[in-house]
Amino acid sequence: MGKGFDFDLVVIGAGIGGFVAAVTANGLGKKVAVVEKRKLGGNCTSLTCIPSKALVRAGHVSRTIQRAREYGVGASGFGTLETHGIMPRVRSVVDRVYAKDLPETFEAIGIRVIFGKASFLDRHSLQVGGDTISSQAFIIATGTRPLIPKIPGLQEVPFLTNENLYELPSLPGSLLILGGGADGLEYACAFRNLGLEVKVVQRGRQLLPKQDREMVSLLARHMRERGIQLLLGSKPVSFSSNGEGVSLVLEAQDGGSKEVQASALLVTVGREPDLEGLGLEKAGVKYTSQGILTDRTLRTSAPNIYACGDVVGPYQLASTAEYQGILAATNAFLPFKRKAKYEEMVFVFFTDPPLAYVGMTEEEARKRYGGELKVYRFGYPGMRRAMVDGTEVGLGKFLCDARGRLVGVHILGEAAPEVIHEAQALRSLGVPLRRLNTMTHAYPTYAQALVGRASQLAFLDHMERSFWVRMGLKLLPGLKNRMAVTRQRLAEQEEISGASPKEEARFRSTGASGGDVTWRTIQWGERLTLTTLPREMTEAYQLPASGGGGTSAWILLDFSSLEMMNGLGALALARLCVEVSRRNQGVLAVSVAEHHKGVLRLTGLDRKIRIRDTWEQAWAEIGWRPPDPVPEQGRASVPRDRDLWARAVERFPASGFAEESMDLNLKGRRPCGVLGGFGSLWQKTYELKVHGLELEPEDLMGEFKGNFSRLQAPFNRFYAGPSGLEPGAVVVIHSQTPAGLVATGVMVLFADPLCFSLITPQGHPEAGWMTFRAFRREDTPVVQIVGFGRASDPLFEVAYRLMGAKVQVRTWTHVLAAFAEHLGVQADISIRQECLEPALQWANSWNIWHNSQIRTLLPWNMIRARRSWLRAAQR
Repeated sequence: MGKGFDFDLVVIGAGIGGFVAAVTANGLGKKVAVVEKRKLGGNCTSLTCIPSKALVRAGHVSRTIQRAREYGVGASGFGTLETHGIMPRVRSVVDRVYAKDLPETFEAIGIRVIFGKASFLDRHSLQVGGDTISSQAFIIATGTRPLIPKIPGLQEVPFLTNENLYELPSLPGSLLILGGGADGLEYACAFRNLGLEVKVVQRGRQLLPKQDREMVSLLARHMRERGIQLLLGSKPVSFSSNGEGVSLVLEAQDGGSKEVQASALLVTVGREPDLEGLGLEKAGVKYTSQGILTDRTLRTSAPNIYACGDVVGPYQLASTAEYQGILAATNAFLPFKRKAKYEEMVFVFFTDPPLAYVGMTEEEARKRYGGELKVYRFGYPGMRRAMVDGTEVGLGKFLCDARGRLVGVHILGEAAPEVIHEAQALRSLGVPLRRLNTMTHAYPTYAQALVGRASQLAFLDHMERSFWVRMGLKLLPGLKNRMAVTRQRLAEQEEISGASPKEEARFRSTGASGGDVTWRTIQWGERLTLTTLPREMTEAYQLPASGGGGTSAWILLDFSSLEMMNGLGALALARLCVEVSRRNQGVLAVSVAEHHKGVLRLTGLDRKIRIRDTWEQAWAEIGWRPPDPVPEQGRASVPRDRDLWARAVERFPASGFAEESMDLNLKGRRPCGVLGGFGSLWQKTYELKVHGLELEPEDLMGEFKGNFSRLQAPFNRFYAGPSGLEPGAVVVIHSQTPAGLVATGVMVLFADPLCFSLITPQGHPEAGWMTFRAFRREDTPVVQIVGFGRASDPLFEVAYRLMGAKVQVRTWTHVLAAFAEHLGVQADISIRQECLEPALQWANSWNIWHNSQIRTLLPWNMIRARRSWLRAAQR
């Protein structure tokens, strides 16, 4: 102990941070005292953490009782729930926890406990009541108190905070919560589960604006479904009392006003540092309205005074306070100072369902890692443990960098506060997620369904990227590369999500055999709209024929009921062609409308899909004679998408280009679908979730189309012709690449108010088509870009592998980010990439003859390009 001092360390505040600091310094052999003006344990024990979780638990029990019959449990004479014992039980839990931290327990290990208000006299002495105590060092851990906003009428009405909430003799009939932060939402869910009518007033338009947008949107939707009113973007104007409770006048952002009422008012707008009467100026300690200022070692502007916990921040969490308490105590006495690091902090919101996360949000990770980010997503609906527990609301999301290390994990759902720590440990150690696949998880558990499954998928992806694994599967006898199918099954996800129920295709799949011939018929239900990617089509190749073993030798597509198809429908057909090509199966299409025949020709799918007008011709093709009675045949429908598709042409037109553009590498070129390309086949899906705007998908797509050229990256120039983005129109593209200018373009393959698709010509860097569409996923508008293609020739395949793939991801991410900025919303963008066929198509290597990069860089074409760019600049 320093000469002339009463103590080596005095800790001001006996909350979690102060307790831990005192015990740590005591463990270093220092003489320690703790000064507390209220009860030991601080806010966490008496006012926040412990009582609020006891209240949340009571809400869970109440909710379970309300749902008892869903679990097959009932009771005769079961009446209204009694809630008068809830607050007494909360107070009893607080008392039991407090009993573990009585003053005697600390006095017993040599820590002196002093009750009273502390005030600095100088940086080495403190006045407590009428006594003066001195110390070599101090740690300030006084915590925070409820922030009461200055709103007219608030001080004149009765209101609750966490300091008097638990003293209520009984629960009110309804509750108005002022503040939509973590505390407000936790209280909202707990009291709603207890049967109260709950309204939450939040001045901002978004809940929890710093958290992952997708998770918060799901949480908000579920809260609304549970009957909680979320009044977002509402400014409190004035409070008043009425005979039955409290009234609040709100002003909306559009200038309108409304009045809301409730039996009780709970204020949860935030907390402020509890520094009143400390005399920090006398000790030379600097502070602001946000708290005490410290450096990374938690030392204040006074060299012998440290601070920790909520009074410091940056996070008002018990776990942060505990971590800082240890750090402050050791730095106060040890010669080697450690700096506070908060990157591995776990955050939990005890809402219903709970939300837990560590690391970056998906938006932050997208901005930092771009196309290298890998996202593993697992929905609670269909999760086996969630089925058992009846908790099928939620989502788990694991974000990995290019090396497979976790950069962020977000879990909304049952057991999230527990499962998140397994991911936290993995992230803290810097170990790739795939390394966890060797550790077994008990089944069925949430940890198995989330962390365990994510690690398995990460391992599978790592294996799929391995050159040696791919070569082994290709060359070793008896092995095939079907890891994509395995991955899809493990992920238990549809390839393209987001289709509304009316968009879902309905299938009837039948099999047959005759002699040595087997086949599978895919027949759609009545009035089919093929505008998404149905699993039945992509898995048709592996369905066994009903009359014989093995897989079907032929796939027969019955088009008789097909009324509507867009670019994603054509993508579904193309994926089917790719899958059956691997197995040397044949595909026949029957009852195909004339313009759909044109679509198959335009996309090049007629190279694999053989079109037959009648079933008799189809049966003759596969060498089978039908028995009596003849198998059921569909009647051809009249499709309603005839005018939405481009007219089938052999080559791109010679006119109709924008005046300022250069038609090089377009005129006379053939459309080139995925079957005519060279490189590995990829499907890349980019999505922008539009939060906070009530736009219909038609309006969203109209806005996207109208600004399509202006949304492009600076190195791309898109020139739409006079007809805009109508079917058959040609869009000229001038793109600056690391190798120089590329002049090419695309044709509008399909267009309707919700969707349009663009197909590439010969010589374009990519062979295939892209589909742009808008739709609603639950309550959220979504703009989606689905790229489906492969490098058109060997040179472009090399370019894609070196840099082009990253440039491509950056290009379309920029388009969606620019559109989000145009709409004035946050860019909540997600990307999914899947390699559907890694094999190169050497039969199409001759495509290099049409390579647009080489042809653009020819001297005479560069002169034309220079003139075109000058004309564009003049305009």
